[in-house]
Amino acid sequence: MKLNLLLIVLFTSAIVKAQVTPGSLFIGGDLQLSGSTSKGESPVESTIKSNYYYLSPVVGWAVKENLVVGGRLTGSLVKSSNSQPYSTQDGYGLGAGVFARKYLPLGKSFYLFGDASLNGQYNHKVQENSVGIYELEENGYSVAISIYPGIAYQVNKSLFVEASLNNFASLGYSHNKVEQNAGSQVIVSKNNSYQLSSSIGSTNPLQLGFRWIIPKK
Repeated sequence: MKLNLLLIVLFTSAIVKAQVTPGSLFIGGDLQLSGSTSKGESPVESTIKSNYYYLSPVVGWAVKENLVVGGRLTGSLVKSSNSQPYSTQDGYGLGAGVFARKYLPLGKSFYLFGDASLNGQYNHKVQENSVGIYELEENGYSVAISIYPGIAYQVNKSLFVEASLNNFASLGYSHNKVEQNAGSQVIVSKNNSYQLSSSIGSTNPLQLGFRWIIPKK
């Protein structure tokens, strides 16, 4: 009985100490990298390679205990190629957004958190083959509301490292203009779409990040 009481006291004490205090400065970033290579043998042998890079710096403030609001910038880069028939695809995205994050202390060093954000992004993509007979250029923008959960570990007084499920649930709108160049003819099309999506089942939804939480003096 005394041992159980002691454990409860120690655990409660750890939770009380592990707080993100109001007025704290919140600085950090998220990083996501992925790549794949696939080979096919029918009807001809081909190799498809793709790489994806994502970086997002963030800054915010703790407005209440364990509640942080702030803004973020986003940048992404996509590169892929197909050996047969030969073609390359290059694209990038640039954006910004606002977020709110709630932390739930689990103990002295661990937190669960939920992150909700509103983000806007400009996208550009070009696809072409080796001799330039076929070329496709796409430009557009998107706006999305997304939420995702994660877990953070407090390395020291200010530094937190974390892992999260990027775009666990997302609702968005996008507009794209596509110009397809096939020889002497240019075909232009526009597309507006709404998306309700989730990263559940994705091959690489895990996102790594870090945060410096500097208490107000």
